[in-house]
Parts: sequence; C-alpha cells; structure tokens
Amino acid sequence: MTDDRGRGEVRPQPFDRSRRPDWGADAPRRSSYDDSGRREGPLPEAAAWNLVSYLMAGVLAFGLPGWLLDRWLGTSWLVLVGGVLGAALAFVTIWVRYGTDRS
Repeated sequence: MTDDRGRGEVRPQPFDRSRRPDWGADAPRRSSYDDSGRREGPLPEAAAWNLVSYLMAGVLAFGLPGWLLDRWLGTSWLVLVGGVLGAALAFVTIWVRYGTDRS
C-alpha cells in the first residue's frame, strides 16, 4: 500500500506472484481439476469438513425428533436413541462414501 499525493489515500499495490516462491511451477497442485479439466475429487480439507458435517447432521436429524417425541410423550430416553441412531447412520454414510474402494 502506498500513500498517494499525501492526502491519506491508500492505493493497493498490484499483486506480484514472483514475491511468493511457493506459487511457482514446482508448487504442489491444490486444484481439484486435472490437466484435461476433469474433476479429480474434493480437496482433502473439504473431505474432512464433509465428515464433520455428516456427523453433526446425523445427530441433529435424529436427535431433534427424539427430543420432540420426548417432550410429547413425557419420556427422557428417545433423544439419546435418536442421537445414537443418527451418529451410527452418519458413520455408515461416511464409510460407504469415503471408506470403500471406487475401482
């Protein structure tokens, strides 16, 4: 950033890739597309967040109805059953999606 004409106006400098040597041609690829433009698959960070999302969604999707049924029926154990069932189904989904060979 530079101060232009002394009036406190700050202008951004143009981006210079040469200042970052790790962005050169020898840098590891972080794209999810190969050279022909086909999708290779999600980045590892995206896959990790998908796992967390599946677990949270499974517990919430089955725990919330369990909690509602608990309040309606006057019980206190259906929320636990719903949460455990949701987590188990989330693990199955993760195993099928990421743990099986895609040959």
